[in-house]
Amino acid sequence: MNTQSNQSNSGSGKNEENETCGSLEDQVEKLNTSAAAGAFDKTAQAKLTDIAKGADAALQKYKDPANGYDALVQRWRKQHERVEKIREHLQNCYPDWDYMLKECVCCTVIQPLADMRKQLRKKLGKCEIALDDAAYCFTEAEAQLDAWKDITGWLKKRMDTNDELIEEICKLDKCEDHGFALYIFFFELLRQHSRLMPCETCTEDRYDPVRWYCCVDLDPCCDLTGYPWLIDPDEYKDKLGEAACNWRNAGKAKAEAEANLAWIDELRKQLGEDSKPENRRAKAKQYLKDCKPGTNGGRSDDEPGDDCEEDPDPKPKKDECHKPDEKDDDCKEPPTCEEEDEKDQDKDNEPDPSCPTPTQQQST
Repeated sequence: MNTQSNQSNSGSGKNEENETCGSLEDQVEKLNTSAAAGAFDKTAQAKLTDIAKGADAALQKYKDPANGYDALVQRWRKQHERVEKIREHLQNCYPDWDYMLKECVCCTVIQPLADMRKQLRKKLGKCEIALDDAAYCFTEAEAQLDAWKDITGWLKKRMDTNDELIEEICKLDKCEDHGFALYIFFFELLRQHSRLMPCETCTEDRYDPVRWYCCVDLDPCCDLTGYPWLIDPDEYKDKLGEAACNWRNAGKAKAEAEANLAWIDELRKQLGEDSKPENRRAKAKQYLKDCKPGTNGGRSDDEPGDDCEEDPDPKPKKDECHKPDEKDDDCKEPPTCEEEDEKDQDKDNEPDPSCPTPTQQQST
């Protein structure tokens, strides 16, 4: 899911310490004057300086009447006419198209991905999950920034891809894999086409079939600017600045997550070394040599082990322990689509309020 900048970020887990987005020029100036720049900031300084130098040229290219914004909007509208005809044709051929998508795509393709992701995250540690999410979001943020850097070229490539998808669907109309056209149309063509929409007021309702039909969200990033769409040229530099700021914040989050995991690895290595019998003997010999009452066991004040009398990891009381036959609820396998269907029947086939109805989807 590539959310746009004015989408709701509720529940996104956005880092409150992230810097607010200023203009690209302001960000470059701040990096140039920063006295305590970290390793990533040095990389960001070079990348953003290069993008800032080409920002004016990219804007002029986007304003070009023959190949820029105006021409791209006209091209999008012509594609939209074909998209609407294909939608009407497929829905006439398959009156139960929405059922087919939910049962034959969501339950067999998308939901297993969500289940595997949940199972994987249950096996990972907190720092490993944080690094996985941070790495994914950084990759997305970098791809989005590169797309905004050359908005005209990026939009053209997306429309070229949409033309190819349209032709693929038309060819499937004449063969036995006609039903596969439903997937290509709703999960690929319509998704990408709608996200390029030249609309200033509907960015919050960009079409996402995974969330709309499958009620699943596979994306841990909810606070990125998103990939470009057909925005007014006057808004271009603001969006470029937002994408640059989000990329920097994502890079810092990734670096912090990597540092946390590296610290754990170092601690694990140190524990392994200190646990060796010969090293324990050497330390015991060193500390016992000068060990006298009132000398803190021969240790300096900043060394660990100052409170030897207090057990740092007390054993749980007997009644606090799990019984042998008890299982943690968090380790249960996620329900299958068939089990979910049985639950729905017990609820008198009440529709899930979190999942839009087909009527709502079509009207959108």
